[in-house]
Amino acid sequence: MKLKKKDKDLINYFKLVGVYDEDVFNYIYNHIVNIKNKSEAIYLDKDYYKDNKLIGFTINAPVIKNNEDMLKSIYLFAKAIILYKKINKVYNEEITDEILPLSLVKIYAELYLSHNTKKKILSYEYDKLNESDDISYLLAYDLQYGITDNFLKTGILLIPNTFYVDDVNALKGNCLLKKDF
Repeated sequence: MKLKKKDKDLINYFKLVGVYDEDVFNYIYNHIVNIKNKSEAIYLDKDYYKDNKLIGFTINAPVIKNNEDMLKSIYLFAKAIILYKKINKVYNEEITDEILPLSLVKIYAELYLSHNTKKKILSYEYDKLNESDDISYLLAYDLQYGITDNFLKTGILLIPNTFYVDDVNALKGNCLLKKDF
């Protein structure tokens, strides 16, 4: 597989944080549609058996030209890693499926982007946090912050493999919403 420099940079980043797997990335690169036009949708397209078993996916990712494209690709590739591990299994999207991708985006931003660029690119998430009354979103955001902070301090990526939707639901039941104050 012949890769462009920016693709190699993407792979090197996943190696740095310790979530690179050659088999997974070969699958992803064999199922990628490179988006060249900014008006085209960037997404993961999931294919199912009739029993909700995930049989595969296609990733529509931007051609990496700048930091914004790199962050989108990091997010999509991290989501693809999660999906790859669920191929041929019953698939239900869970809130925890967002924690790793967004943590990796934040780690990249902290390591490689200037303060102003981080603020510009990541500001939408901070805005959503301030507007949200959804405790699941707030808990996921807190986990992302903890994962990012820990990696920056120790160089070790803690992946929340043991944090399940049931845990989030249990926590939600014991928490107050912002509007309760």
